[in-house]
Amino acid sequence: MKTYTVKKLLVASALLMLAFHPPLSGQELSLGKVEMQVSGADISKPYFKKGLLLLYNFQYESALKEFEMAELMDPDMVMACWGEAMCYFQGVWHMENYIKGRAALYKLGMTPEQRLEKARTEMEKGFIKSLEVLFAKTGSLNERHEKYFDYMKSFYESNPGNAGIAVFYAEALLERVPEHRGEHLGAAAQNVLEKVLKNYPDHPGALNLMIHASDTPGRAYKGLFAAEHYPEVVKNLPYALHLPAHVYLDLGRWPEMVRSNKQAWDLSEKILKKDKGKIEDWDYHTYWWLLYGYLQEGRFEKAADMVRSMHMYTRYSNSVRMQYFLAMMKAAYLVETGNWDDPVSGLDVITKDFNLKTKALCFFMEGMASLAKGDTERAAWKINQIIDQKSVDMTTGGRPHPDYFYCGGRPDTGILNKEQDLMATDVMRMELDAELALKKNDMENAVDLAKRAADLEDKLFLPPGPPIIAKPAHELYGEILLEAGQAEEAIAQFDLSLRKAPNRTLSLLGKYRAYRKLGQKDKMASMKTMIKKNWSEADPVVLNRLD
Repeated sequence: MKTYTVKKLLVASALLMLAFHPPLSGQELSLGKVEMQVSGADISKPYFKKGLLLLYNFQYESALKEFEMAELMDPDMVMACWGEAMCYFQGVWHMENYIKGRAALYKLGMTPEQRLEKARTEMEKGFIKSLEVLFAKTGSLNERHEKYFDYMKSFYESNPGNAGIAVFYAEALLERVPEHRGEHLGAAAQNVLEKVLKNYPDHPGALNLMIHASDTPGRAYKGLFAAEHYPEVVKNLPYALHLPAHVYLDLGRWPEMVRSNKQAWDLSEKILKKDKGKIEDWDYHTYWWLLYGYLQEGRFEKAADMVRSMHMYTRYSNSVRMQYFLAMMKAAYLVETGNWDDPVSGLDVITKDFNLKTKALCFFMEGMASLAKGDTERAAWKINQIIDQKSVDMTTGGRPHPDYFYCGGRPDTGILNKEQDLMATDVMRMELDAELALKKNDMENAVDLAKRAADLEDKLFLPPGPPIIAKPAHELYGEILLEAGQAEEAIAQFDLSLRKAPNRTLSLLGKYRAYRKLGQKDKMASMKTMIKKNWSEADPVVLNRLD
């Protein structure tokens, strides 16, 4: 009887699978173009290439399948194992699966020496060494990641012309900037990626990461080329259609932001319907962003329809993720329209599995709706509920803190800063307290509470995108100062709000009203022009707000 080695059996299995999984090039799938010379059997290389393109586009689950196919074709292909391990390190989203990442390493051998011996080029040896650092046996997550960052910096500096090394170094830089802490690292990533794009303008990984590196108002202008070019290079991928919206939002370019998210939502909906995907897997992250864009444009009727649709979707599922997006969309609609007595306010949100910060947002909404009805006692009760919930959370350690703001559309299971959630909760409590004081004509207390909320919000590291604290604290502070007759001071607060959220309509409207109180007609006219540009497609009734 003929015997087979394990390697031959694996190759035979892989060949059998070809009928069900034919190799397709990244170009055919519109994932972009990139070259990385790797060692291995020719039959395995198309799978590696496709996996690499998917990895560059953050399509981790799909990339994993391609790398595993490459391994089946050639179990000794070290870069396929490297690719598999890198699928478990999602640096920009601050997520990692250490156990599976280390398991991918063990496929190459039980010791670092055995694994390194299989690498055939200096570049391959360098990438395998990077995994030994990233998924080291010892050290905390932060220690391992800090050493990985240092290693990639050295690897990059030793290979300045290698685009692949540069892109993964840029990702390491961005991984060290959780929620945009350490602005200099984000700027450093931009500098690295600019050099790559100068030589390889169609590099999907560089375009993708450049948008992430530019995802803050002060640096967003540097991401315009990537935002405009990425969907041209990577086609028919919802992620690539949505991602440019990060730059457009940071620049306050609402038509482009809406277009980007509308195209992404429509395509994802089409794909999931065709593949009979579960309703829980729909791209609600993009749906929320689209709603926020419509609200900035004054298209309130469209936005209301979207919130009602989201509420309807949640009726068909027990998904906490869907309830989260319903809460965020409902809050955005009520804050941006100011219609707290709108029927949207009555749409129920199931909050029992929310974390502290998201529960506080729901209490804030309910309290504001109560104030709109003149029910100050119920609003005070909602403030107490926030305080009580915070006390419970601190005593019990709270629930796990899944948030859903990353562009993967999946919950972040990494380590989030609990202190940040507590601070965000306090901001929303003080905002509601300030509005309650305003309703009671206690102007001094209202101004003081609003100021404290704004000061505390400045200490938060808020994620990019529509406001997680639905009412930006500087904007609320400006509105209360305006009510107190302090128009000059109010303008300063609206300017601070606009620095964080350029061209945000409610902050522009606040400045317009402040200039009107001051009788500064030229500046009023300037603000009016900007607002009307935002509202070029607004519902007719919305334009009355300028009267």
